[in-house]
Formats: sequence, C-alpha cells, structure tokens
Amino acid sequence: MKANELVIGDWVNYAGFPYQVTELKFKGITDERRISLADGNSGYINIPLSERITPLPLTPEILEKNFPNTDDGVIWWKEDGIKGFWIEIEYGLSKFMASLDYVHELQHALRLCGIEQDIKI
Repeated sequence: MKANELVIGDWVNYAGFPYQVTELKFKGITDERRISLADGNSGYINIPLSERITPLPLTPEILEKNFPNTDDGVIWWKEDGIKGFWIEIEYGLSKFMASLDYVHELQHALRLCGIEQDIKI
C-alpha cells in the first residue's frame, strides 16, 4: 500500500493480522518513512512503511458486526461478478454508493459522508 492511501485509524493487514494505523511518519524526501500500528489488544509496533502492509479485505463478518441492520443508514450486499461488496450509505444530505473491496475504503466512504465510526474487526 502507498502512504497516501492511508489515514490514522485505517485498518490494514500486516504479516497476516489486522492492525490499525496509529501514526504515519515522513522525514524528508529520502529519509525512512515509518508507520505505527495497533493490534487492538494494546500492542503496538513501529515499522518501516513497506510493501508488507496490504489492505484488509472486507468480509461479511466485518460488515455484519458493524452494520447489522438497515436502520443505521448503511446497506451492503454481495453481487456475483464483483470482488467486494456494494455499499450504500445515506447520512443527512449525503448519499454514497460503490463497490468496495477493503476495510480502509469503507472507512474513507464513511468519513466522506460525515460518519466517524470505529470499525470492529
């Protein structure tokens, strides 16, 4: 993943486990770039920003934990022929609909609509 795809709070995959981005450090153009990650159990790691960090795929379990019914303004469904899930968000005057593959994309869509929600993994 590229650093410009991430913001604090995004969920990513590192070494096969989900981690939440807690800090991004950029020191000049050529200096090492680092990322701090939290595992959700009070454990933190600080590593160089590298290709080892990959997007965390959306799953039905993650969506069900966070949006169990349609009353919360978020509707999701799986459709044959697409990799991810269709997500429809309605909040106030905002409406968003797209096919999303990864948890961080869902987090960005929620923020775009004005919803600050901690995603449960």
